[in-house]
Amino acid sequence: MKIPELDHRTEADLMHRILSLAGSYTPEWKPNPDDPDVGMALAKLFAGMHCGTVQRLNRTAEKYHTAFCNFLGAGLMPSEPASGFVKFGLSTDQLENGVLVPAGTVLEADTESGTAVFTTQDDVLVSNAKPSVIVVTDGSHIRQAYNAETDGDTPDFILFGGQETDLNCHEVFIGCGTGLLNLIGESMVRLRLAGAAAMERAWLDKQLSISYSTESGWEEFDNCLAEDDNTLRMTKRQSEPPAAPHTIGEQHCIWIRIQLETVQDAVSQRTDGISMMVSGNDVPPDVILTKNGTSDDGTFYPFDEQPELFDAVYIASDEALSKAGAEVTLQFTVSYAPLPEMPHKEKPVHGWKMVIRKSDVSIETPEIVTISSVAWEYFNGTGWKLLPCAPEMRYVFNPIEGSQTYTMTFICPEDVAPVIVEAEERRFIRARITKMEQSWQLNSVYRAPLMSHISIRYQCGSFVPADAVITHNQMQSFQYSGTDSFMMFYPMPDAEPVWYIGFSGKMQEGPYRMLIAIGQQSDTKMPALRWEYYDGSHWKPLSCYDETGQLAHTGFLTIAGAADLVPQPLFGKTLSWIRAVDVNAEYASPLQSRPHIERMDMNAVSIRNQQEMQPEYFSLSEETPFFSVKLSCGNISDVTVWVNECGLHGSGDVQEMLSSGIASAEYDNLGVLREFWVKYTSVESFAASRPEDRHYMIDRCEGVITFGDGRCGKIPCAGEGDRIRVCYSTGGGAFGNVPPGAVVRSQRALGLVTKIENPMPLYGGNDMELADAALRRTATEFRNGGLCVTARDYEDAACSIDRSILKVRCCTGCDAEGRQEAGSVTVLILRSDLTQESSGFFQTQAKLREELQKRRAASLSSGRLYVIHPKYIRICVNVRISTSDMSRMYRIKENVRQRIAEFIDPITGNFDGNGWRIGELPHRQQIENVVRSVSGVSYIEELVMRGFLLDTQDELDLDHIPAADFCIAVSGEHQVQTNVSV
Repeated sequence: MKIPELDHRTEADLMHRILSLAGSYTPEWKPNPDDPDVGMALAKLFAGMHCGTVQRLNRTAEKYHTAFCNFLGAGLMPSEPASGFVKFGLSTDQLENGVLVPAGTVLEADTESGTAVFTTQDDVLVSNAKPSVIVVTDGSHIRQAYNAETDGDTPDFILFGGQETDLNCHEVFIGCGTGLLNLIGESMVRLRLAGAAAMERAWLDKQLSISYSTESGWEEFDNCLAEDDNTLRMTKRQSEPPAAPHTIGEQHCIWIRIQLETVQDAVSQRTDGISMMVSGNDVPPDVILTKNGTSDDGTFYPFDEQPELFDAVYIASDEALSKAGAEVTLQFTVSYAPLPEMPHKEKPVHGWKMVIRKSDVSIETPEIVTISSVAWEYFNGTGWKLLPCAPEMRYVFNPIEGSQTYTMTFICPEDVAPVIVEAEERRFIRARITKMEQSWQLNSVYRAPLMSHISIRYQCGSFVPADAVITHNQMQSFQYSGTDSFMMFYPMPDAEPVWYIGFSGKMQEGPYRMLIAIGQQSDTKMPALRWEYYDGSHWKPLSCYDETGQLAHTGFLTIAGAADLVPQPLFGKTLSWIRAVDVNAEYASPLQSRPHIERMDMNAVSIRNQQEMQPEYFSLSEETPFFSVKLSCGNISDVTVWVNECGLHGSGDVQEMLSSGIASAEYDNLGVLREFWVKYTSVESFAASRPEDRHYMIDRCEGVITFGDGRCGKIPCAGEGDRIRVCYSTGGGAFGNVPPGAVVRSQRALGLVTKIENPMPLYGGNDMELADAALRRTATEFRNGGLCVTARDYEDAACSIDRSILKVRCCTGCDAEGRQEAGSVTVLILRSDLTQESSGFFQTQAKLREELQKRRAASLSSGRLYVIHPKYIRICVNVRISTSDMSRMYRIKENVRQRIAEFIDPITGNFDGNGWRIGELPHRQQIENVVRSVSGVSYIEELVMRGFLLDTQDELDLDHIPAADFCIAVSGEHQVQTNVSV
């Protein structure tokens, strides 16, 4: 409340009064303000002096108010140091044991006000271990929440939120590098899984998907049947793409993939080995090469129309000829074209005359050239070798009448190799002419064979073990041979939700400190987590200290190393693995809130904007009531006061006080007690202090420490030498609230520790309290007696407890969600860092809850006390305006957008510049008035307001917002369109 003025007169009022009275007392004086004389100067001098007296009179009430507050013991609250976190890093990745950064290490940051000094609060062992992979499971799903190789420097995910792709798959890859699975045309594959008696049931239940590798990926077999308990038969159609090799692991093969589609129902499935058998029917040749090149016709001359000795026809089939040991059947039809009309040629006559007898002239008949035999051959890598086929196949091209179909069967040699023929590199067999009849005759006619209806089929004689088998379960891969006994599928070992963290490097020494930043921190009890580590075969209890309240708020996880906590393969990564098990499976419930982990930083430690000063010593020659000492520095943040009481206590008392931690002793070389320092306790006043209480009062702003008078507080004992020791630190102020990345260096070299960074903004720094604020605070405390009864009491108390609070609102009779709850009180606070709640809100929340609970009136303690931050609603405005000033259209549009953003600002917005109260949201009419106030706007054609929850991005109906008293608006993105009005 503003103190009323006792006298409202100003210097002008006093001057007017003097001039009005002058006519009555000195009628001969004619004052003229425009032409002042000596009398006018005297009048102005008197009016000015009297105005000063009036002003001092008006401040009398304020003086008495200040004196009264001083009588109550009021004082200015000192500046408060900012606090936060910093992380360290090493300059080399080769160091295994780490480097210790001790508590009290001084760090620096450059600010606009100069260099800010920060001090580490704890020891930290800086190592190269850091989170590399984070995996979460819930009994049936596996999701990778973070991978350092692709997701940046730090994780950011919702634990057990389920946003990530499910990586849980059960697959068996069966590979063959010998060509057995070189499937091109229509073929059939039989898989025998020894001992896997459940395969038929699994397939009939549609749980399996079987496919083969192609150039474009995986192609599912057209038809799959279970022939018996452990044999599957798959068919590949001619129209389906050919098989192609893939590289899986380190194996380059053609693969068959067996995939369990319903991973949630995975059961243990073991096999004693995997073998296969393939067959193919009506496989067309890949290419046929003749003397005249490639033949694409169904019927062709294999050796041309005039065959010659050693001519050959080449028939390629990579599919059939790549299966060593298989029975290959080549079927074809041979026919002969009709002989042309025989040309008759007169045979030369010996002794020819002009006239000879007809009987002396003979007609010569042409001879028919035919193929007597051929050799069937294959290429073995170095040369052509005879094909092991039936001997009669040498005569298949002997002349016949009509046509005849031949079937040639042979066992595919193991050494069939590709060869280049006519620029085609394939596996060929060939028929080469080795003998011809009448080929030497000059008068001859060729009887050339025709080939047609060529087809190939093949059949493996027995099941062949797979060359390589790779299983993929739960992101883990294992490699076997086709004769090994192994587990194909197996269910997840954990039914409850589990959080896995894989660290790079070893974690044997310890302790390792990891900062876990939680967004939207909760004050409710979170599910219990059991921490364990993996030694390669078992999960063992992990010794660690969790300061996050089971992931309820930002804090440290301190991990004690273990001798066998070394990199182990898990989820496809060889890392040092730890995990947190949801003991009671509470995260399995969709109603359970899930923490948002915004970041995880190794080698982190708390820091404060303060500097440790050298201890100061004071002497006391005689016991003096209310003895006081003044420290070298003011602005005290932390202080510890010790008094030397050597010689005043017996040995039993000395040992008891030493064991309780309230005293420390110093001995000489002979073991004689030289100094016995006893700790004193700070109090606000000596009113409740007894004569024997070791109490002191401190003025933190000035650095003055005062002791009692013997009746209210003990007087320090006098003596020779140092009697009082003060250990303290100084610092604080709003300039310590630096942004992320500002703290980057140390005052002294830290060896191999060269990387220093604060990952989050620092918070909580406040300057020294102003006198007006101190008077208001004292008056408020006097008014309510230090108790919180009304809603205003809670609001005033919150602002006095934490000066970083800008706005506060108290809602009674409701819980943190706005639901009615008798006797409960909810305090909503808006801090100076606004929506950056994850960094410092929990500390403010805990401090307020503790202090407000102490001040809460006993009659109002039936319900709970909630301290929360408002729900932030992002207001987005889309407006279309009309303007007649074409030259300023762009500037008008930007001015409208800027003015809307400034108006919505919760701290400096609104019409009066004081922002918005919690629970008060700008409405449409106010936004329209703001837009109209911008110079150049003729009128508003259309205006649309939309609101979104800042944390979930859900759109809200601004006219019907649930728990609107808990909301406050922040500016979003605004769209402004301009039209030209005529």
